[in-house]
Amino acid sequence: DFANQVFCIKQNVSPNIDIAHYTWTYFEVGNEHALEARESLVRWAQMLPRQPPVHVFNTFELPGKPHLPADTDAGGSLMEYTLARYYAKYGYNAFYMRSGYAKGGYDYTTAFKENEVNHFEANHVGDGYHTVTRYGENEEDPNR
Repeated sequence: DFANQVFCIKQNVSPNIDIAHYTWTYFEVGNEHALEARESLVRWAQMLPRQPPVHVFNTFELPGKPHLPADTDAGGSLMEYTLARYYAKYGYNAFYMRSGYAKGGYDYTTAFKENEVNHFEANHVGDGYHTVTRYGENEEDPNR
Protein backbone atom coordinates (compact mmCIF):
# COMPACT_ATOMS: atom_id res chain seq x y z
CA ASP A 1 0.00 0.00 0.00
CA PHE A 2 1.53 3.33 -1.09
CA ALA A 3 0.06 5.14 1.92
CA ASN A 4 2.18 3.14 4.36
CA GLN A 5 5.41 3.61 2.44
CA VAL A 6 5.78 7.29 3.31
CA PHE A 7 6.38 6.42 6.95
CA CYS A 8 9.24 4.09 5.97
CA ILE A 9 11.29 6.68 4.12
CA LYS A 10 14.06 6.64 6.72
CA GLN A 11 14.36 2.86 6.34
CA ASN A 12 13.85 2.67 2.55
CA VAL A 13 16.24 5.35 1.29
CA SER A 14 19.74 6.51 2.06
CA PRO A 15 19.99 9.46 4.44
CA ASN A 16 22.25 11.06 1.82
CA ILE A 17 19.76 11.28 -1.07
CA ASP A 18 19.48 14.56 -2.94
CA ILE A 19 15.97 14.09 -4.40
CA ALA A 20 13.18 11.65 -3.52
CA HIS A 21 11.30 10.55 -6.64
CA TYR A 22 7.78 9.29 -6.00
CA THR A 23 6.30 7.16 -8.78
CA TRP A 24 3.60 5.15 -7.00
CA THR A 25 0.81 7.24 -8.51
CA TYR A 26 -0.77 4.33 -10.40
CA PHE A 27 -1.71 2.87 -6.99
CA GLU A 28 -3.43 6.11 -6.03
CA VAL A 29 -6.32 5.80 -8.50
CA GLY A 30 -9.62 6.16 -6.69
CA ASN A 31 -7.99 6.81 -3.32
CA GLU A 32 -9.20 10.02 -1.73
CA HIS A 33 -6.24 10.10 0.67
CA ALA A 34 -3.49 9.94 -1.95
CA LEU A 35 -2.45 13.57 -1.67
CA GLU A 36 -2.46 13.34 2.10
CA ALA A 37 0.04 10.49 1.82
CA ARG A 38 2.19 12.61 -0.51
CA GLU A 39 2.10 15.46 1.97
CA SER A 40 3.28 13.05 4.67
CA LEU A 41 6.10 11.96 2.38
CA VAL A 42 7.23 15.57 1.93
CA ARG A 43 7.18 16.08 5.69
CA TRP A 44 9.05 12.84 6.42
CA ALA A 45 11.64 13.68 3.74
CA GLN A 46 12.30 16.95 5.55
CA MET A 47 13.36 14.92 8.60
CA LEU A 48 16.24 13.34 6.64
CA PRO A 49 19.65 14.96 7.15
CA ARG A 50 19.80 16.53 3.65
CA GLN A 51 16.08 17.38 3.48
CA PRO A 52 15.60 16.17 -0.12
CA PRO A 53 12.81 17.63 -2.24
CA VAL A 54 10.08 15.24 -3.34
CA HIS A 55 9.42 15.06 -7.07
CA VAL A 56 6.25 13.23 -8.11
CA PHE A 57 6.13 11.58 -11.53
CA ASN A 58 2.45 10.97 -12.13
CA THR A 59 1.50 8.65 -14.98
CA PHE A 60 -1.87 10.33 -15.43
CA GLU A 61 -3.27 13.74 -16.30
CA LEU A 62 -3.75 16.57 -13.83
CA PRO A 63 -7.32 16.24 -12.56
CA GLY A 64 -9.80 19.07 -12.78
CA LYS A 65 -9.17 22.05 -15.01
CA PRO A 66 -5.37 22.43 -15.25
CA HIS A 67 -5.61 25.37 -17.65
CA LEU A 68 -6.99 27.60 -14.90
CA PRO A 69 -4.68 29.70 -12.72
CA ALA A 70 -3.61 27.99 -9.51
CA ASP A 71 -5.62 30.34 -7.31
CA THR A 72 -8.96 29.47 -8.91
CA ASP A 73 -11.27 26.64 -8.02
CA ALA A 74 -9.98 23.93 -10.33
CA GLY A 75 -12.08 21.06 -9.06
CA GLY A 76 -10.11 17.92 -8.28
CA SER A 77 -6.79 19.60 -8.90
CA LEU A 78 -7.23 22.29 -6.25
CA MET A 79 -5.64 20.14 -3.55
CA GLU A 80 -2.70 19.35 -5.85
CA TYR A 81 -2.21 23.06 -6.54
CA THR A 82 -2.43 23.82 -2.83
CA LEU A 83 0.08 21.10 -2.01
CA ALA A 84 2.47 22.34 -4.70
CA ARG A 85 2.20 25.97 -3.63
CA TYR A 86 2.70 25.24 0.07
CA TYR A 87 5.61 22.81 -0.31
CA ALA A 88 7.35 24.46 -3.28
CA LYS A 89 9.74 26.11 -0.81
CA TYR A 90 10.91 22.57 0.05
CA GLY A 91 11.34 21.64 -3.61
CA TYR A 92 8.08 19.68 -4.01
CA ASN A 93 7.12 19.28 -7.65
CA ALA A 94 4.53 17.12 -9.41
CA PHE A 95 4.87 16.24 -13.09
CA TYR A 96 1.78 14.83 -14.82
CA MET A 97 3.00 12.93 -17.87
CA ARG A 98 -0.29 12.78 -19.78
CA SER A 99 -0.99 16.50 -19.40
CA GLY A 100 1.67 17.27 -21.98
CA TYR A 101 0.01 14.96 -24.47
CA ALA A 102 -3.44 16.32 -23.72
CA LYS A 103 -2.35 19.92 -24.27
CA GLY A 104 -0.36 19.07 -27.39
CA GLY A 105 -3.25 19.24 -29.81
CA TYR A 106 -3.95 15.59 -30.63
CA ASP A 107 -7.61 14.73 -30.03
CA TYR A 108 -7.43 11.53 -27.99
CA THR A 109 -11.15 11.61 -27.21
CA THR A 110 -12.16 11.60 -30.88
CA ALA A 111 -9.58 8.92 -31.71
CA PHE A 112 -11.14 6.71 -29.07
CA LYS A 113 -14.78 7.45 -29.99
CA GLU A 114 -14.36 7.11 -33.77
CA ASN A 115 -11.62 4.50 -34.06
CA GLU A 116 -11.71 2.83 -30.63
CA VAL A 117 -8.01 3.57 -30.22
CA ASN A 118 -6.87 3.94 -26.63
CA HIS A 119 -3.36 5.35 -26.88
CA PHE A 120 -2.72 4.79 -23.19
CA GLU A 121 -3.65 1.12 -22.90
CA ALA A 122 -0.97 -1.47 -22.22
CA ASN A 123 1.12 -2.56 -25.25
CA HIS A 124 -0.24 0.18 -27.52
CA VAL A 125 2.41 1.53 -29.91
CA GLY A 126 2.24 5.24 -30.61
CA ASP A 127 1.02 8.27 -28.76
CA GLY A 128 -0.95 10.02 -31.50
CA TYR A 129 2.10 11.97 -32.57
CA HIS A 130 4.50 9.06 -33.19
CA THR A 131 3.85 5.50 -34.37
CA VAL A 132 7.27 3.98 -33.67
CA THR A 133 9.94 4.17 -31.02
CA ARG A 134 13.23 5.95 -31.71
CA TYR A 135 14.99 2.80 -32.81
CA GLY A 136 11.85 1.44 -34.49
CA GLU A 137 12.31 3.44 -37.67
CA ASN A 138 15.47 1.48 -38.47
CA GLU A 139 14.19 -1.87 -37.26
CA GLU A 140 13.88 -4.51 -39.96
CA ASP A 141 12.21 -7.25 -37.91
CA PRO A 142 8.40 -6.61 -38.12
CA ASN A 143 7.84 -8.46 -34.82
CA ARG A 144 9.84 -5.83 -32.93
